[in-house]
Amino acid sequence: MIDNELLKSMLSQAVNHYSVQSNAVTANGLKQSALKRTVVNTMPMFFEHEVKQNKVTNQKQSGRCWLFAACNVIRMHMNKTYDLEDFQVSQSYLFFYDKLEKANYFLESIIKTVDEPIHSRLLDHLLSAPVGDGGQWDMVVDLVEKYGLVPQEVMPDSACASSSRDMDTLLTHMLHEDAFELREAIKAGKDGSTIDEMKKTMLHGIYNALVVCLGVPPQMFNFNVKTKDGQIISKSAITPLQFYHDMVKLDLTQYVSIINGPTSDKPFNHVYTVDYLGNVVEGRGIRYLNLTIDELKALTKAQLDDGEPVWFGSDCGFDMDRNAGVMAHGLYDFKGVVGFETTWSKANRLDYSDSAMNHAMVIEGYHQSGHGTNFKVENSWGDEPGKNGFFVMNEAWFDENVYQIVVNRKYLTKKQQDIYDGELKHLEPWDPMGTLA
Repeated sequence: MIDNELLKSMLSQAVNHYSVQSNAVTANGLKQSALKRTVVNTMPMFFEHEVKQNKVTNQKQSGRCWLFAACNVIRMHMNKTYDLEDFQVSQSYLFFYDKLEKANYFLESIIKTVDEPIHSRLLDHLLSAPVGDGGQWDMVVDLVEKYGLVPQEVMPDSACASSSRDMDTLLTHMLHEDAFELREAIKAGKDGSTIDEMKKTMLHGIYNALVVCLGVPPQMFNFNVKTKDGQIISKSAITPLQFYHDMVKLDLTQYVSIINGPTSDKPFNHVYTVDYLGNVVEGRGIRYLNLTIDELKALTKAQLDDGEPVWFGSDCGFDMDRNAGVMAHGLYDFKGVVGFETTWSKANRLDYSDSAMNHAMVIEGYHQSGHGTNFKVENSWGDEPGKNGFFVMNEAWFDENVYQIVVNRKYLTKKQQDIYDGELKHLEPWDPMGTLA
């Protein structure tokens, strides 16, 4: 109980020990007051191992970081292959089909779980965000393998792509009503063909809403670009799938997700999936190989050494200064400001819902010194944060906050490849490794 005596004690301690800190924080904010500027000053944007950078992109007011990070990897491959200045693939095109496929995935899951009580944990989980903006690498692969890619100019961002909240709210409302109707119809004894027709009608409604919000996804287009030396590359009447296979020529199925989930329920050197996580029902689904953090860093450097960037998922909630573009473990002196210093392990933070993947970016370089490794990070928040949109991440931040990288499977050992291709262990839908970046 918080009684008057306890309140007096707390007041006395706060006034005697934290008045200076209070003056600083009330004037400047918590993070700026706690920022260790000596740490910022010792993390220059210098990298001896570096892939060629592009202009940063901007996901704006949407949760499409996972798509932007994937498209940044793909466009770097295109720019390198064809000697282009700053080619981009359309994030909005993939966004459209991700929403459509997530709607279908959700409706299929509702049918599958019809016997679940209305307030069961599983049903609540499915209903919480049926078409949220977030996603995972394997979901990108499933989309591209089914629908291909298009240049950004063929399907640029609409207002709803750049600021997706209202669209997501509408789609969620539509799907919640659809879920109710499907469950009621199945309980009333409607046969499978009737349920299938109901679902098709529902998907037509979702598709129409997406067309209104995002535009019509192109079925065929002309591809014309000019290389840096003026050479014209042209392809007429090409489909998105032809563009992916014939022009992009980057086999995304060869890239695998490596995670660092150090909790006791996920032993290393096993491959995992997360139940009810995905978008394309018939796709390959989610597959994670769980390795130590040192192995993740070694794989990251190996791919960078070969001139390829690395898609990664992390927790950006703490230890990042957006203005300076610095990601450093212990960047803020919260002990000096409010008397709190965390001693938790990465596993503890995962187990107690204090941390999870919440943002995807791209690693494009690294510099190794006696103080550890700094990594160059391309973000998708435009060119104002950081150094023209780029961030520098120290090794300790990688250790504590990076949960996933994506690398070509050729960098794995034979044993790791065999484990990756082996039998999946299933994680609950609400496992922290099921968080969408």
